[in-house]
Amino acid sequence: MTLLWWLLLPLIGALGGFLAGMLGVGGGVIFIPILHHLFGLYHISGPELVRFTLANSILLVALSGLAGSRRQYLQNNFFTGAVLATGLSGMCSAWGLSWLINRSNWYHREDFLLVFLFFLLLSVGNMLFGKKEGAAGTVSREPEASLPSLGVGLVAGCVMALSGLGGGVIMVPLFRMWLHYDLKKATSVSLGCIPIIALPTIIQYMTTAAPCIPGLPQFNYLIWTFSLPMAAGVLVFSPLGVRAARKLPAAALRSIFAALNSAIIIKTLWELYG
Repeated sequence: MTLLWWLLLPLIGALGGFLAGMLGVGGGVIFIPILHHLFGLYHISGPELVRFTLANSILLVALSGLAGSRRQYLQNNFFTGAVLATGLSGMCSAWGLSWLINRSNWYHREDFLLVFLFFLLLSVGNMLFGKKEGAAGTVSREPEASLPSLGVGLVAGCVMALSGLGGGVIMVPLFRMWLHYDLKKATSVSLGCIPIIALPTIIQYMTTAAPCIPGLPQFNYLIWTFSLPMAAGVLVFSPLGVRAARKLPAAALRSIFAALNSAIIIKTLWELYG
């Protein structure tokens, strides 16, 4: 890996971590294309390219969730019951799908991307055209453990296992539409769920035998040469993203979230039809 990449990777991690802390997403939209490109440089392809990319992206989004949630806790904006209910249900679905992905070559990303596009379009529409906080007829609820929160977790776990994203891109709009959390509370719960959902998937990738990549220190599918420099940026900047979100009005956060989702939609369409 060149010196330029050693300089860029912490900056990429910082950008992903900042977005994670500010919006409640895991930063995977930043990490995935970079990791995909780096592993391609080492001539990894096919299902193994998917596994290496997913493993390292999920590790990074988990770290962003941990760092950001610590900051939310210090700001008295952490909701333990809702986080545990949603996170544990998501853990189950993420673990099951990751187990299948690691033990067969059935997974073809193109099919999933079409479904994922639907959820992205739904979330952008909700952020841009849904009822704003404080609008007439809106009721903001306090986050708590509930049956709908279990459903949100199951969907988020599937998104994480199949895409390498943190699941927040789905959790935040679903928390707002189904559970009627305001945006900042939805962001906090989403951020807290991410490391819980990610934990069993990371363990699977650490304990599943992976092809050896010459010249790169690795722990099966986790490649330290790539993940550690990015993790340094993630751990520093995810709490800063939380702090920025606290100061920004909800309308600005909605616009940023919608813009980020729109970027993911364009990227996904490019992967499918470019």
